[in-house]
Amino acid sequence: MLEKIRQLYRSRATTTLRSAVDFQMKFMLVYAACVHLGLAAISFYFSMPELGVYYLATLLLFVLFARFIDSKSFLLIYFLTYAEITFHLSLIHRLIGVSIAIELYYILLIPIGSYIFLMPYRRLFQVLFVCAALLLNIVSYSCVQMMNLDSGHILKVPMDTHTIFTIYCVISAFCMAALQSAFFIRSIVNRLSTIKGENITLSHRAHHDALTGLKNRYEMNIRLEHAFLDYKQRHIPCSVCIGDIDKFKNVNDTYGHTAGDYVLKAVADILQKNTRKNDAVGRWGGEEFILLMQGDKTACYDCAEKLRNIIANHTFSYNGRVIPVTITFGVASADSTMQEYINVLEAADALLYEGKKRGRNCTRM
Repeated sequence: MLEKIRQLYRSRATTTLRSAVDFQMKFMLVYAACVHLGLAAISFYFSMPELGVYYLATLLLFVLFARFIDSKSFLLIYFLTYAEITFHLSLIHRLIGVSIAIELYYILLIPIGSYIFLMPYRRLFQVLFVCAALLLNIVSYSCVQMMNLDSGHILKVPMDTHTIFTIYCVISAFCMAALQSAFFIRSIVNRLSTIKGENITLSHRAHHDALTGLKNRYEMNIRLEHAFLDYKQRHIPCSVCIGDIDKFKNVNDTYGHTAGDYVLKAVADILQKNTRKNDAVGRWGGEEFILLMQGDKTACYDCAEKLRNIIANHTFSYNGRVIPVTITFGVASADSTMQEYINVLEAADALLYEGKKRGRNCTRM
């Protein structure tokens, strides 16, 4: 039995909702089997073989329950559990004449149905099922109590035996509730962690270029707008450098589009590694890149020239073939004549195309 619990625990790292429900249900069946095994031991110890045989027979039912779990019949498992508890309650009343706190299982069966059985189903069905189960439990428990109200009990049980049965049932019932609460909390925490991870991934994808990993045009526009406001309000210098890989179409036509992707990623890696941490580097579109920095035009020009020389002297080798790559930059800074950040981009873009006309592989400011 302990080995079975260990195996279930090792397999608890599940990735789907169904498999998580499988694990929790199987774990609870093993727990219920242990509880009934304990009840059987108590029954035989206090010379009540009728109860002992019943509890041992119930263990066989749990094997049947496990088969239904494998078939994904969750609602059937619920009603089988409900029927077993109802019969158990009636039998205890009939033999002993007291409930020995078995009503706790009735109460705690509601949350079991709520967040284990019903997790794969829609919200409306969950609400309706819990309400129906609650009503059914109240009616059936009341009927059992009324049927046994005037009936004499068969077994003459001393007070100490009754006390032990009661304490055992109370402890096992609340342990079940604690386990279910732990499963519920774990499910919620895991779900929140998954959602957080998904949000981080989606946020990264929304603000970064899929091929190069650099910031995308949307993110760079936001950063440039903020930098321009800082220039206007606090006079913090704002400079932009736009670079375009020279004759990039020839690279795709001569070496193939996969080689073109390699060049884009390699250039992006050079730009990222050779700029300051507080500088923002992004892919502006196609074979164009953009650098945003807090510095004057001269500082931005020096940075662009350094990057241009590194790229021109770098050996771009793909599938054993060396690809010649150069880049042209246009550099502009925000000044008092500019009304919005788009003006800085327009100035840098104009200088970039001026450099293209003058022979490429240069930096214009």
